[in-house]
Formats: sequence, C-alpha cells, structure tokens
Amino acid sequence: RLATLWIYLCLWAPQPQPQDSTLPAWAPGSPPPIHAMLRAVLVAFTQLAGADDLCRTSVLALGAIAASGQGAIAAGAADLLVLLHKDGPMLPASVWMPLVPLLENVLAARYHSAGELLNRIRQRSGLPPIPMQSFQGNWQGQQGQQGQQGQQ
Repeated sequence: RLATLWIYLCLWAPQPQPQDSTLPAWAPGSPPPIHAMLRAVLVAFTQLAGADDLCRTSVLALGAIAASGQGAIAAGAADLLVLLHKDGPMLPASVWMPLVPLLENVLAARYHSAGELLNRIRQRSGLPPIPMQSFQGNWQGQQGQQGQQGQQ
C-alpha cells in the first residue's frame, strides 16, 4: 500500500510557484512542494521494517516514471531522483545500484539530472564519473533545457 501511495504522489507533476502576490515567495533553490513532501515520505520509509526494500522499490518506481515518457511528470521524476540522492535520507548503495542500468541506457540521454545522478552514484561507489557531454543527446526537463541553452 505504501508503494502504491508513493507512485500516485510521484505522478503528480511539479507545479511552478503561483504568481499570486498574496502568497509568500518560495525560498530560492527550494524544490517544488510535491518533491519536498516526497522527500519527507522517503525519510519516513527509512524508519519502517523492510526499509531497504521499500526504498529500493520507491526509487525504481520513480526511475520507471522518468523513463515512461517525455512530459513534465517524467522530467519531474528525473529531477526528484537527484533531489532524493542529494538531500534525501542516506540510503545504502543496494537501494541505488539497481537504478544504474536504467540511468546509463535510457535516462542519462534524456535528462541532465539523470546524468548527474548517475555520476553521483558512480562516485559514491568509487567509480570515475562519465563526462556529461556523452549524455547530451536529447536532454529535456528544467535542468536539461538549461544545459542545451548554454551550448547554443
């Protein structure tokens, strides 16, 4: 049931900050609220029995969502993976390593954030990083668009 809840929440596209002047501005560099909530959910998952299996399932489901398409939800899932690896709970390599083939073969060519995540996982495992230029085929998503604009 928890994995199902996780998937439903991951399918919620990140929303931009509302342009309503009555609301306080988001802190610069802060993740979309749905991503902050999912980070907190993953932290809660780490406290449960069978945490590694639940967290691995959560990470792999997020990777599958990122690989499933080319829209805002898929790009948001790729960005969320990086956020969870950078600022989420410290998860063992056994949680992240099953995601590596998907990152190498699919996601890193689509999303700048996935290439970044792949190199973070490789470095944490003692492997050398892969040059980001080798991934830049068809980058999408917020970070991917920035990467493409910088090259033009």
